[in-house]
Amino acid sequence: MFEYIWKAVLETTKIIFSKESIQSPLFWVVFGVIVGIIELFFVYRQIRQTKNATASNLLFAFEKRFESTYLRKIRTSVAKKLQENNYQVTNDIYDMVGVVLGIFEFMGLLLRKETLAIDEVDCMFGEYILGYWTCFGEYIEKEREKEVLLLENFRWLSQKLNKRWIIEGVKPRANSIEFCNTEATLEK
Repeated sequence: MFEYIWKAVLETTKIIFSKESIQSPLFWVVFGVIVGIIELFFVYRQIRQTKNATASNLLFAFEKRFESTYLRKIRTSVAKKLQENNYQVTNDIYDMVGVVLGIFEFMGLLLRKETLAIDEVDCMFGEYILGYWTCFGEYIEKEREKEVLLLENFRWLSQKLNKRWIIEGVKPRANSIEFCNTEATLEK
């Protein structure tokens, strides 16, 4: 059986690469199309690898910024202010946390543009995103009545993660009070 298949392959190869076939313009057209398809495959693969590397670099840059001394101080201060204010958000507290929420807003935008993958964002920032939305979501929704697109991507991201967690049966580790208490004890 194998001999017959091998014989057929050899005969086909002789026909395809015969002197008459190689001199035919159709041969070169087909050859060009095949080479073009192979090139497109490798270009697509390279673009995909570059996109994945860029996404990873962005996430690590977000993590570096999020865990920076400056933002840790802000996160701790905001959490302590919320504790002092019986976990009610005021304009002052909201203004302080704007930098942190801005990071999540930008992540949501990049996720919508398919620059980042939801799995990686969830793994690195999922609890923070949902924790901050739990603390500030109600206040943001009230502010959105005045300015419709305010933190739209952060809102979208938190809803997407929340649905994802519900589908996967994952429960957040903390409610807003526990989340604030944890943030308030960050080392600077």
